Amino acid sequence: MPRWCFVSEPPPAQVRLECKREGRGGKFAVVLTLPESDSIVRYFVLADPAEREAFADEIAEAHSGIARGDLLKTLENEAARQLGAEDTASAGSSLADRLVALVQSSRGIELFHCPEGEAYAMIPVGDHRETWRIMSRGFRDWLSNESLTHLEKVPGSQALQDALGALSGRAKFQGSEHAVHVRVAAFDGSVWVDLCDRDWQAVQVNSEAWRVVPAAEVPVKFIRRKGMLPLPQPVHGGSVEDLRRLVNMPDDDTWTLAVGWMVGALRPSGPYGVLSVSGEAGSAKSTACRLIRGLIDPNLSPLRRMPKSERDIFISAGNSWISSYNNMSGVRPELSDALCALATDGGFATRQLYADDEEAIFSARRPAVLNGIDDPATKSDLRDRCIALSLRRIAEEGRLTEEHVNAEYERVRPGVLGALLDAVSRALRNAPGVSLPSLPRMADLTLWVTAAEEALGWEAGRFYRAFTGNQASSHAESVDASPIGPPILALVEGGPFEGTATELLGVLNHRRGDDPIPEGWPKSYSGMSSQLKRLSQDLRGVGLEVHIPTKGSGREKKRLIRLAKVGDQRAAGAARTEDDAEDADRSRCVEGETRRVEDGEPEAARRSDCDWVQPDAVPDTDADRAARAARPIRTQSNRGDDPWRQ
Repeated sequence: MPRWCFVSEPPPAQVRLECKREGRGGKFAVVLTLPESDSIVRYFVLADPAEREAFADEIAEAHSGIARGDLLKTLENEAARQLGAEDTASAGSSLADRLVALVQSSRGIELFHCPEGEAYAMIPVGDHRETWRIMSRGFRDWLSNESLTHLEKVPGSQALQDALGALSGRAKFQGSEHAVHVRVAAFDGSVWVDLCDRDWQAVQVNSEAWRVVPAAEVPVKFIRRKGMLPLPQPVHGGSVEDLRRLVNMPDDDTWTLAVGWMVGALRPSGPYGVLSVSGEAGSAKSTACRLIRGLIDPNLSPLRRMPKSERDIFISAGNSWISSYNNMSGVRPELSDALCALATDGGFATRQLYADDEEAIFSARRPAVLNGIDDPATKSDLRDRCIALSLRRIAEEGRLTEEHVNAEYERVRPGVLGALLDAVSRALRNAPGVSLPSLPRMADLTLWVTAAEEALGWEAGRFYRAFTGNQASSHAESVDASPIGPPILALVEGGPFEGTATELLGVLNHRRGDDPIPEGWPKSYSGMSSQLKRLSQDLRGVGLEVHIPTKGSGREKKRLIRLAKVGDQRAAGAARTEDDAEDADRSRCVEGETRRVEDGEPEAARRSDCDWVQPDAVPDTDADRAARAARPIRTQSNRGDDPWRQ
């Protein structure tokens, strides 16, 4: 049946359009009959928006009296009618075929894939477009609605699955590649924050200012995950100090660290700090975590229980911007490692379910929040990534009702969010020129927040001082929490230690005496070496020089660990490098070998069967001194009787 296009420019006339299916390849013969002119015939895939637009451009350019928009709209309507009509469908077509054709012919739909290979679609909804993963429940529901609206068919599960599979393949192999983002993204030198409102607006932050951008102007492909809630419309002129009276921050340093973490959480590329909040019951830990998260990434479930596996941690992280875990009494070692990867590394892979040789890769680098009565972060490597806040119990006269807190929070939230965006803008401007006295752990985070201090009204270096002080306290707590930490500190109080991991374990075992074996105490030299490596950064943080060699030195190729207090003059040996380890053999007896000697040294000193023993490793009891006097050196004959070797 022919269709009519009414031109919008003189001379007034009608143009007849007719489309006839040509075979089963999707091509149509499109016949355009002009007044007082021959018909124009073109063959193309009517379902392809690009081919329809090319035809409309050709006709409008050659015939000035034809309105391109009217012609294109008529082509779109005809495509929908032809592809959706039951009587014009070929005998071999199915509902799945028509669903695919309907999507391809609809204007405003874009099929694409992300760098990880997942297939996505941007679909028109009302006056904006939304981004959905093609295999998601949301896109499936949208496609079902389109089928009912345009084809007047209720699609079965198999038809939907077939159509989704075909569209997914089209997006992967014929669609363009674009990154997709949750809540925060970097694009073209700006930071973008998805407001997650019904109009799909976002905030653009550059080095000059920030502004709210309508959906049509947002270049970033944001996706919405289940549970994500909208942020308020930010306003200029607010202050982060408006939030302070609603959260229980005991001192200026604690408040500085909390605000710094929030500014860092709006940095789109990471790495991020892990906010670890601890305090006794009644210190409003959960309230503080909920309000802080609500300024950046509000969620239906703002505080959750810790997942049971690494896989679940990364799945949860992919579905929100901030991972927030509540009422923790500790973190299992494997989950602690996962949180470290989440904050700084951003990758996790495991075998894909129902597949033998395919991996499921979860890529996410996210800010995280933990809270508990005791500090949840107990492992040294997680503590290194933490900003630890210790809250005090709120006195009865200082308590507020939850209703009052929530009402005041909603009142100040737009201004506080605006102030955080001001800080991000200033960080973008100042970051290239920022320098620090030294680079602490989490240096990127420290530089970013330091660059934002001007917008927060802080004096220069305020966050650096608070953060390095927080790290020093964290190192002390890590050493205290480790089973070998306090014994090592007690050992080096008596002087430097130099020896192998086996010798160090033997010394610590002897000094422990008959005391019960602490939980986690190493049982072998490998366990001692592993624990010492994990604790080394914390030991340095509390004033120890720690040297753990990567290869052996000397003729016996021993890996000699050196521990000493910083500044201890007796620790000169701790400063030796592996390059001069061979020279150090001049003063050490090596079993069964001729050692190097200085010119003129007596011949008797050129050979010894002794094995060097760390003096501090020998206990100082009278019985031990007597035993040592009776056997001052160890030889092949008495090696097995040595009470100090384990």
